[in-house]
Amino acid sequence: MLDLSNRRLMFNSLINFGGKILPLLVGIITIPIFISKIGVERFGILTIVWGVIGYFGIFDLGVGLATTKFVAEYLALKKLAELPSLIWTSLFLLFNLGLIAGLLLYLFTPWLVDHFFKISPHLLKETTTSFYLLSFTIPFVFATACMNGILGAQQRFALINAIQVPASIANYLAPLPILLFSNSLTYVVAMTVVLRLLVWLVFFIMGLRSLPGLNRIRMPRFLYVKQLLGFGGWLTISGIVSPVMVYMDRFLIGAWLSMELVAYYVTPYELAGKLRIIPISLMPVLFPAFSAHAVENQDKLVALYHRAVKYIFLALAPIVVCIITLAHPFFHLWLGPKFAELSAPILQLLALGVLINSLAHVPHGAIQATGRPDLPAKLHLIELPIYLGVIWFSIQALGLIGVALAWVLRVSIDAGMLFWWGQRLMPQTFSARTEYKPALCLGIVILTGGVLFLGLVASLAVKIIMLPAVLIFLAFWAWRYLLDDLEKAQVILVKNKLAELRGSF
Repeated sequence: MLDLSNRRLMFNSLINFGGKILPLLVGIITIPIFISKIGVERFGILTIVWGVIGYFGIFDLGVGLATTKFVAEYLALKKLAELPSLIWTSLFLLFNLGLIAGLLLYLFTPWLVDHFFKISPHLLKETTTSFYLLSFTIPFVFATACMNGILGAQQRFALINAIQVPASIANYLAPLPILLFSNSLTYVVAMTVVLRLLVWLVFFIMGLRSLPGLNRIRMPRFLYVKQLLGFGGWLTISGIVSPVMVYMDRFLIGAWLSMELVAYYVTPYELAGKLRIIPISLMPVLFPAFSAHAVENQDKLVALYHRAVKYIFLALAPIVVCIITLAHPFFHLWLGPKFAELSAPILQLLALGVLINSLAHVPHGAIQATGRPDLPAKLHLIELPIYLGVIWFSIQALGLIGVALAWVLRVSIDAGMLFWWGQRLMPQTFSARTEYKPALCLGIVILTGGVLFLGLVASLAVKIIMLPAVLIFLAFWAWRYLLDDLEKAQVILVKNKLAELRGSF
């Protein structure tokens, strides 16, 4: 039986969070070793090789996420007899799409190496061979997405992370012995290819064993092809447009201002972006749960929607308050006074924008799970030219600050539209909370004013004194107006258990 209890969802989210943190820490330790052994240019090429797999993921046409949605729905509706045909159709479809994507990469490799990327002549052969090796893995990467989707739909995230986390860590550690004997990029990428194939094999075996009837091969059915591509096609549009809007700002800064200023913008952008690890850990767990509740129990969908928004806010808001308060002294100590002057205001704005964008992950996932992936895709298509115009105007008028303001404005409008659509698709989502909306609005106004004051005040002493007061107000406001009685009882229970544990020592 599919377990969608609050405890299971929270446990899976924490597992995902840990699964993201561990490889990141290993990467921080090992990346300097890579750079010292193979050199800066080879390492730059290696990061492109790692990134190509993610970029070519758009060619799966959203079928991987569509598989998660429909498997979760069929499990909720107990359509177990139909699952094997759906899953084998998805597997065949993804593998063949991967063959097409891999063939495209193979054919375009000479042009990418010789013309698109600026690569030193003595590294051309290594890079070409590396890309050829990489093209071989694309079908298996796509097929892995299918099996990952099957396990995700069943909330088997402990198993998913048990496979992915060691593989991600091995991606950094396995090539290190090779570097003792050779600095050739080809051997490092070959090791990456072997790891990808092993990950596919383990996922394939575990996916087939996870549900009854999957061990027998089923021929693909057009009904399921149409179903998967119909849902996934809109995801592909978002997958193409979103990265353009994500990376457009830095390209325009380099083109219209200077390449030096790109560093002053990208550094705080990357720091603020690390906050997304929380919604990124949560949403893979929530999406199959949303999909199952959408066809099984709308009340549970609404309750889960509320909790997700609250928990993301409660997890991120204190961090964002601290970032906005301490951005200037942090940059001054870390990178010097010029970064503090130029990058600290950018970090303050972007941290607020990331909070808004992180909250928007919830209605975005819920809208897709309820069968309307076209709405976010259409919104992105409309946003793209408008955003370009706003950036052009803002960068001319305000420079780097203007770019950050334009990004925050875009994600705010995006979030507003997604929450509005969420309300329309689930009208009861917000109607049950109208009794304390005035208090919520007042709290938001007071909190925003306090955070802005702390961000603008110059004195570090005042910041240190006032920051605890703002965090205490945030905690009081959340306890009084955000948490319901059951959640308060759970907090008290955890507090008492911690007290008992502390007393036992």
